[in-house]
Amino acid sequence: MSFNWATLFLLMSLQGFAQLPMDSLKGEQFSLHKTSNLKIQSADFTGSFSIVKGRIGYDFDSLKVEGFDLVVDVSSLDLIDPVMTKHAKSSDFFDVKNHPSITFWGENFLKSDSTYSVIGEMTAKGTTRDTEIAFKVVSAEKDAIQIQADFIINRSDFNIGSEDAVSNEVTIHAEIIAYKKKK
Repeated sequence: MSFNWATLFLLMSLQGFAQLPMDSLKGEQFSLHKTSNLKIQSADFTGSFSIVKGRIGYDFDSLKVEGFDLVVDVSSLDLIDPVMTKHAKSSDFFDVKNHPSITFWGENFLKSDSTYSVIGEMTAKGTTRDTEIAFKVVSAEKDAIQIQADFIINRSDFNIGSEDAVSNEVTIHAEIIAYKKKK
């Protein structure tokens, strides 16, 4: 029987947040800190997700990120306009009631100079897509790691909102801070 990541992420989104098995992530284990966040912006809106959980695997011998998983609590979305925030959480867009999480699992990494690219599966509103995210390691110390990422998604790829509702292209800026897991 093969392990199915899509099934695991479905279970995670139904149960809120659940950790992946410890042995599924390579390298030293780091847990995301509560100050990690995702900022989103398009031509029509600006906001952020304030609750982001997950882990980063980092290999200090090779100085490489080996994997990471993220779970974004969609109910933590806050747009500049409170009316837009309420509408974005409704079934017209994110449908927080039925799809409380956005998940990402990445383990295929490419490194060039000081930047990385990870290819993984992103699931939002019940739709899973292969997604590539470029990022850089801002700092990596024995007890903490900081990552920044800027990437673009098309919300229509995940069936978030009708096609002509707002701008399709959404820029995401991630500030990820993680601390070493205690054994």
